[in-house]
Amino acid sequence: EGVVSGSFSSSNDDDNNNSKRRPTGSLGILKKKKIKSNKPLLNKKERQRTGNGEIDSTIEAMINDPENEKLQVLEANRGNKVVTIVRGMTTPMDERKKILKGMKKSFGAGGTLVDGVLEIQGAYANRAVEILQKQGYAKARKIGK
Repeated sequence: EGVVSGSFSSSNDDDNNNSKRRPTGSLGILKKKKIKSNKPLLNKKERQRTGNGEIDSTIEAMINDPENEKLQVLEANRGNKVVTIVRGMTTPMDERKKILKGMKKSFGAGGTLVDGVLEIQGAYANRAVEILQKQGYAKARKIGK
């Protein structure tokens, strides 16, 4: 007889055609409605770089004042590897590149500058905070573990 896709019915389908039926899954399980939010969906790397969308490291300040910059240094897992992330800088990108180059050289590790966030391969958060504080970033702090 008549088969309705997306649901199973043990009663006669002709009796239920006129009534309003709620869509169900393939096994008759009701689907939950998804709640829409105004925040954009961020993947894992973007969440780590931006602190769940709350920190914008792409901003460049014209006046370089490292004493008042609240830098966050954290260690994040990427698969089975660890990455040290420095976020919250407002210094010009050229200055950030110099800082990253110095850190990579002192740690003997690779790294990159993505959207204003410094990423260094390896677990170097404590050493990164020490280097940043020596360079005048007095409010650089390690967060997380």
